[in-house]
Amino acid sequence: MSKFRFFVVFSLLFLSACGQGEIHAQQREERDLMIEKQAFLSFSWIEQGFYGIFEPLKLKIGTTSNELIKQFGDPENVDVYEGGIAWIYDDSTFLINSETKKVVASALNIKKKQLTTDHLKKALGTPDLTELDEMDGYLIYYYYLDDYELSFETDEESGSLIYAWFKQRE
Repeated sequence: MSKFRFFVVFSLLFLSACGQGEIHAQQREERDLMIEKQAFLSFSWIEQGFYGIFEPLKLKIGTTSNELIKQFGDPENVDVYEGGIAWIYDDSTFLINSETKKVVASALNIKKKQLTTDHLKKALGTPDLTELDEMDGYLIYYYYLDDYELSFETDEESGSLIYAWFKQRE
């Protein structure tokens, strides 16, 4: 009878432990994803922004088009944008003044990072201004960094961050 009791207890313990490894693995994945998001979007965006540097691209406003080619290679596409030239890469765009041939603004598509406005506010603090872009339907969060401006376009309904912009303030 004791062998039977041992078998029943062992079976119950074994069955109750099944799936625990999957739960822990999923928790580790979620934790790692959160750490990755926090590492990507950090307060260094604000700190470097005061010096005119767009942190995720390590690019300074005023960089020449020749320096841009050295750092990122030739653009995949070139277009005209608001009186200047837009150099378009896979997930980033650089607006270049057509006269000075220097970068005046940078944009980065961050949608695939799956960040939300909660991540944004936790990493960078409260924005200086929030407004709705009725033409494009984006809710935009602005951070003013002395001579520079860091902004984030978000999906109004989901709160997902779509684009990060960095430019010199007018």
